[in-house]
Amino acid sequence: MTRFAFVPGLLLIAFVTAGFADDTVKTDKAASDKLLRRGISRTGRADYEGALADFNKVIEMDPKLADAYNQRGVVYYWQNKNAEAVAEFSKAIELDPKNADAWANRGNTNYRLQDYKAAVADYDKNVELAPQVALAWNRRGNGFYSSNAMFRAIAEYGKAVELDPKLAGAWFNRGDAHHRVGMLKEAIDDYTRGLEIDPNRSDYLSNRGLVRGQAGDLESSVADLTAALKLDPKNAAAHENRWVALSRLGQADAAQVDWDEYLKLIPNNQAYLQGLKDKLLPIYKQYPDPKTTGDFVTRGGMFYGAGYYMQAAGDYRHAGMLDEFNADAFYDLGLTLGNLSYYDAAIDAHQKCIEADDRYFKALKEIGEAYRIGLNQFDEAIVWFDKAIGIKPDYSDAYACRGAAKTSKGEFAGALKDLNKAIELSPNDAFGWAKRGDNYFKMGSTDKAIADLNKATELDRNYWYPLQVRGNAKRAKKDYQGAIADFTASLKISNASYTLMYRGLAYSEMGKTADAQKDFDEALKLLPGLKAEMDQAIAKVKSAGSVKATTASK
Repeated sequence: MTRFAFVPGLLLIAFVTAGFADDTVKTDKAASDKLLRRGISRTGRADYEGALADFNKVIEMDPKLADAYNQRGVVYYWQNKNAEAVAEFSKAIELDPKNADAWANRGNTNYRLQDYKAAVADYDKNVELAPQVALAWNRRGNGFYSSNAMFRAIAEYGKAVELDPKLAGAWFNRGDAHHRVGMLKEAIDDYTRGLEIDPNRSDYLSNRGLVRGQAGDLESSVADLTAALKLDPKNAAAHENRWVALSRLGQADAAQVDWDEYLKLIPNNQAYLQGLKDKLLPIYKQYPDPKTTGDFVTRGGMFYGAGYYMQAAGDYRHAGMLDEFNADAFYDLGLTLGNLSYYDAAIDAHQKCIEADDRYFKALKEIGEAYRIGLNQFDEAIVWFDKAIGIKPDYSDAYACRGAAKTSKGEFAGALKDLNKAIELSPNDAFGWAKRGDNYFKMGSTDKAIADLNKATELDRNYWYPLQVRGNAKRAKKDYQGAIADFTASLKISNASYTLMYRGLAYSEMGKTADAQKDFDEALKLLPGLKAEMDQAIAKVKSAGSVKATTASK
């Protein structure tokens, strides 16, 4: 789904041509303005070569005209020349730091490149320069949404619809964000507002139908999905969701029609549908209409165990609505949202857990983990680990997590003290050994690191992380074959972008540039935002004189 509109025709700014003393200057300015307008018109008609010719001429006439670079960047954007587009937008910003369009356009390009951190930074400046433009807030909401900061996204979309209540896309986007964190009623309300403005959106009728089904309103769910399919008979998601709703209503023959239509559209998804039939539908059958807090918590746990985290989040949140003092419901909600990497929403849920029970030390630790893992705010994480240990002084997980946070800060001695305590309290927990191994590795004690990482993999053979760290430790000892074996074993458990990058670096250090390039390319497919860090790592390897030229992108 496209989450923002990039409209080149909206980027023209007004130029004042009067007031020049020299008639020649006025003539040149009028000519460049005319070329600029014609270039924008050509861009709108997809005559990109003609537009480039016009913008090139404008820049030749006036090399300090920021919007000419901005418009040339738009052309490169539409030609999928992302690096060139970023360079043009950056030049426009250099010449005119108050060019709000250039900030927005560079943000959109970074968004396309999935470098959401850079995109949000650009959108921040765009909002600062154009605070009354609803689309600016909507764009930044998209950046937060794609960064998994759902509550931040919800707030941004809220500001967008406050400024422009008829901005259907912002209502739809906020509905998506509300759905992601289990706020089903709010999601339905947002989709409804969006559909009042733009009623012919099959995708959002399908989304509302899905959420209504998850909320238990099956008849309305079927109605929405049927309306979606009238608009777009090839909407596979609508067929899938109506099949679920009809199956729950016991209308097996009608459901079979959607099953068959879905597989005509996506023939390779037979196993996926069968999985829904075998795991999801039995949960709904066992708990078709939960009433009590306990029922919602139980069904949420079943969804969670089956891997249906968004359904689980909806049930846990409903349980919390029924009983604001049900700390377990909020704790489970926080775990579910954390598992989805929605860390700001997870923190909110765990804080509600603590409001319900201020001695719920596990929630304190989980808040710390959200800050450590998701937000990289290590000082804040340590504050919460301290609180957990203050309530439960023998809480080994909190010591291990606090040690990991200290390692990330470079406080290796303090980390070692915490990790030693964690291992003393829970000697059979692989996490403590793995984190102490990582700490030793970063301290430069490679042999001690490998010994701890060996212990971690012995305790838990399905734990990818110690294999990844041990691979880097072996790289440091120039045991490249051993390193590659560890990275490969780690990748079999978890296909992590960083592990692919590290294995690529090991291949590079061996001079196997083709194998290295394959890993680098695969890592960037998983995480395009890794490119800058990868380029730095490759440059470091090349500076050591180990390899021929290898790049992070073709």
